[in-house]
Amino acid sequence: FPLKNLLPDESYFDRCVAFVRKWQDSSSAKAAYKMRIKSLEEQYNLTSWASQLPLDVATQAFLQVEVGLRNAVLRELREIKTLKGAEDFLINGRESFERRAGGFWAKEGEIPPTPLFKRGEKGDWNILYTAAETVWRVKTARGELESVSQPDEILKCYAESWWQADRAYRQFKGSIYSAMNEKADYGALSSWVDKIYYAYLSQLNGCFCDGLETMEKWGFSALPFAGDFWESHIKSDGKRRAIFFVDALRYELGHQLAERLQNHFTMELSAYYANIPTITSLGMSELLPKGDEKLSVSISGTKWNIRHSSVDGNLWEKSVRKELIEKQCHEAHFLELEELLNQTPPKLKSKNGMYVVFSTEIDATGEHVGQLAIGLFSNLVDDLTTAALKIAQLVDE
Repeated sequence: FPLKNLLPDESYFDRCVAFVRKWQDSSSAKAAYKMRIKSLEEQYNLTSWASQLPLDVATQAFLQVEVGLRNAVLRELREIKTLKGAEDFLINGRESFERRAGGFWAKEGEIPPTPLFKRGEKGDWNILYTAAETVWRVKTARGELESVSQPDEILKCYAESWWQADRAYRQFKGSIYSAMNEKADYGALSSWVDKIYYAYLSQLNGCFCDGLETMEKWGFSALPFAGDFWESHIKSDGKRRAIFFVDALRYELGHQLAERLQNHFTMELSAYYANIPTITSLGMSELLPKGDEKLSVSISGTKWNIRHSSVDGNLWEKSVRKELIEKQCHEAHFLELEELLNQTPPKLKSKNGMYVVFSTEIDATGEHVGQLAIGLFSNLVDDLTTAALKIAQLVDE
């Protein structure tokens, strides 16, 4: 350290550090702290010294230290030449990236931009952390995949933990998109993470398909069948309910939604397997109340014919699916998600009444439109959280 003569006596050091932490944590005093630090940094330049520090150094006091550490990381990142080198670099730095992403200067959005990163809401350290988290989750899943070959085992592992690789990758791309200029050159980091993630997807899907070739028919024991959902969960027990049909909601987004709502409700998250093909009309029809009767499904050319004896029409049509719900329920109010968010629906009269909310935002947009889809995912979880809290009050009244 080049300025040892300015350090406090060793006997006071811990007290000084504690005071700095208290100063940073104070909502009323942290602005004065930042002003004081920036004034000191005009007198004493620590950037060069900080760039030589190990990444796991505990200090968070000076902005120049954060900048020096960040610059050192970006230099090392640019020098990586192999996929293995990128993987090792990100995994080894993962815990440090996470700690620094939660540090004072990162949370305050004060770390200045570079040609690689512009100043964004989440900042450089969060981008590096979500990249590292993606690679670490992928490596963990690939290691477990080596000892798993049957589709049932793969589904079970995915539902338990492998979904976290998909969430980490989505969060990484979201961080990139929210903190980058369109013309910013973030190619090095993004390219490495993309290659690692897509190699994992290829391996996972290949293993799953190889296992399917050994099966005589479609069906799994690891997860319940989506066609049994209504009879398993929706009871006529004198309780009002709300059910949301969110088309194309990713399983990992379901986890995020559950996390958002866990402070308000007792949450249970379950994975189901669907029939194939997993097209909207067939998948949604399977979720409806059917009693002991199975759906009759046939196809002529490109036209699907999905039937149930309770209704005359083709369940391919949304209006007929609504009719089936009405036939089985004492009272049903149908709403689109946007409609629920913008207005208050009428109160349910029956104790067994039900609000049925539909969301097709993801399916309408598609998952392959890059930045637009990533933004839609996050916004949709926000909207579903708001809608769930709103409609819960109506159900309880």
